[in-house]
Amino acid sequence: MGLIVNNFKTLFLISSLFITFGSCTLTDKSAIPKSYLKNPKKVYELALKRMKSKDWEDARTIFGKIKKAFPLSEYATLADLRIADCHVKESSFATAASLYHDFMKDYPFHEAVKSGYTTWKIGFCQYRLGPGDFFIFPPSYEKDLTHTRSAMKIFKIFMKRYPDSSYLKSVKKYHMKAVEKLADHEMYVASYYTKKGKTTGVRMRYEFLLSNYPESKRIHEAVIKLAELYIKEKTYSKARTLLSEFIKKYPRSKNLMEAKKLLSKIPGEKK
Repeated sequence: MGLIVNNFKTLFLISSLFITFGSCTLTDKSAIPKSYLKNPKKVYELALKRMKSKDWEDARTIFGKIKKAFPLSEYATLADLRIADCHVKESSFATAASLYHDFMKDYPFHEAVKSGYTTWKIGFCQYRLGPGDFFIFPPSYEKDLTHTRSAMKIFKIFMKRYPDSSYLKSVKKYHMKAVEKLADHEMYVASYYTKKGKTTGVRMRYEFLLSNYPESKRIHEAVIKLAELYIKEKTYSKARTLLSEFIKKYPRSKNLMEAKKLLSKIPGEKK
């Protein structure tokens, strides 16, 4: 009786695998060869080949089959990660970010999490969800930069948490991209307030830029404009401090002579 039951279980498992994977055909790229049915590694490698060929949808389908047929295998875990990777390649960044986040919760000790890979990818997805620059559309700094801000925060967390990660170079690159977009936005809004004659708004934007995006290349221009505003408002002490620190910190700035000229024109402070 036990032998019959065991044989029935075996038959049921094999039948399930056939239902999950199907047979290899010439028209279905996501079909699995029968010889792979008991080998999740071979199925996983087949899915990777589909990724290499940029057959993202077929790759996702095969990874999904691995999860169903071999749920306890290490390749089911890897399949979760690779499905998210496929969505990135397909520009489905919101879906990919959600999947990476789930992966981090489900497998907190996985190497992809410990190495910072998933954090980097979530940041990348947030950045790509933000506005891009295409010549027939308004520039990105005129648009909603919520996702760009989120990306910058994630990149900062990454750099603090994974200082030795192999993904650090990529993170730094996209962190600076995010910083420059956000700094451009502050300059754009400051310019708008200037045209409207809203001095307080102008000052707040330049001060925010200097405090939050000190690594931006727009710092140089912002310092000059803010110093000019301080002088106009007769807050000479602030102008003097700002310009002196700028000259000391950026001796090779293209705005150096302009900064020195402004500094030399600041009158003595009123008592």
